[in-house]
Amino acid sequence: MTITENLPPGYTQSNFNLIAEHIETCRAELIKCYEQTLRKNLFVNRIELRPRDIKQTAALEADAFINFLRNSLESARQHGVDLCQIGLSAQTVFALMRAQWLFMATRENVHAVHDVASIYRMNVLEGFIAEHDKLVLKEQENIRTAFQIALNRVNVEIQEAQAVAQKTIEMSYRNIITAQEEERRRISRELHDEAGQAMVGIRMSLESLNTNVSGNPEFINGIEKAMFWTDSAMQKIRSLAYSLRPPVLDLLGINLAIKQLCIDFSEQTGLIISYSGAETPLLSDELAISIYRIVQEALTNIVKHAMAKHAWVTLSYTRVIIKLSILDDGQGFDPKTIQAGMGLEGMQERSHLLGGKMQIESSRGRPALLKFSFPITLKTD
Repeated sequence: MTITENLPPGYTQSNFNLIAEHIETCRAELIKCYEQTLRKNLFVNRIELRPRDIKQTAALEADAFINFLRNSLESARQHGVDLCQIGLSAQTVFALMRAQWLFMATRENVHAVHDVASIYRMNVLEGFIAEHDKLVLKEQENIRTAFQIALNRVNVEIQEAQAVAQKTIEMSYRNIITAQEEERRRISRELHDEAGQAMVGIRMSLESLNTNVSGNPEFINGIEKAMFWTDSAMQKIRSLAYSLRPPVLDLLGINLAIKQLCIDFSEQTGLIISYSGAETPLLSDELAISIYRIVQEALTNIVKHAMAKHAWVTLSYTRVIIKLSILDDGQGFDPKTIQAGMGLEGMQERSHLLGGKMQIESSRGRPALLKFSFPITLKTD
């Protein structure tokens, strides 16, 4: 698009050539005017203008105006784009346009000063503002992108921190369980080896006294009572040692250990327990003892809370999964309102630590069914 297409009738290219020639003769003076304007606006730009940069920018500004007069409107728009791209602020560009207007307004022998200056200023500002808007949008997009990247990074860090915290909690809980089992094993061994042997020694001493004492019925009766209570204490110690760490679990595996647990539990509580199990490979200590404790806790809950008469325990396995289910004919409960102290959280945590799953099927007034599944881990020597 040529300049004259945007001007009122009567203006020709020769008019603008005349103005261009006049500007060229006054170029040095116009450059000084631009330099003064740039120095006044030195600190409002996005770039750091050194003295050499100021002179160079002022010269480019004068040449751009001359180029506009000899060519087309498009050169003015492009110059506005260039001013934006080099980092001049809107305040500085407006100041340059005003400086140019004042400079030309003092040249009375220049034709069409008002029209030329207005068109040039309009097109430079059009190019500058359009490019400035692009830069603003780009910067906003960059800010949004940077913010999103930062937010994503923070989210990742939070997730990593949560994962580390969860892993720490799980490890702490695992260590607690391991420590508990080790302490139970130690106490069971001490009860069996030390307290049990001490009770055996007492029993043998009482038998020896009973054999060698005669003629005093009261003394003999006292020894017999002492032997009875010694036998009772020995049985309780054996029972306690067995419940702390059933030796059958280490010797014969989880199937027979749970079967014996159901028999003993039924004799002690009166709860009828039907057990159906399958021989399994020799499981890792952690998996075996956890399954045993889950059955132990579940049967204890049934006796304490379910008011049940019958319970069914089933153990089965495939090549990679071992399954456990515990059903009772009691009053049931609402899983959504589980009360503390029922032991379900402990069973859930044990299952989670083993990479397993726990499922509860129950409601008030109906039987309760607990289902567990665990990936099989075998014992290693």
